[in-house]
Amino acid sequence: MLDVDQGDAKAQYHLGKMHYNDKEMEQNYKKAFEYFMLAADQGYAKAQCRVGKMYEDGHDLAVKKDASEALRFYRLASNQGHSYAQYLLQALLHTSIQDASMDDHAIEFFESSARLGIKDAERRLKARFRKGH
Repeated sequence: MLDVDQGDAKAQYHLGKMHYNDKEMEQNYKKAFEYFMLAADQGYAKAQCRVGKMYEDGHDLAVKKDASEALRFYRLASNQGHSYAQYLLQALLHTSIQDASMDDHAIEFFESSARLGIKDAERRLKARFRKGH
């Protein structure tokens, strides 16, 4: 706990994960979000991605759904090369604009995510190419 109290971003992130979904600890999205945010504010990409996902999904009373905040945090993590955040950013942008076509930049991100084994990116690419885009 000392590392968390001393501002260790990685420790804060892991404590957030424990509150989010650890079987040994009571689930508490509000505490999870607080710890993720502490780490995200220090530039920890994994935490930025997680905060973005919580904003995208919304979680009970912990955080309200906010697509613009989700995009902001996905961008922060993406700029550090976080591949899952890059994928989530493109997926949210694509969904947000509800555009039937993907631009070349979006396709590159989806392909990169698919190469890293992100199954949803593979499915989206296959579906896109089946439609002839």
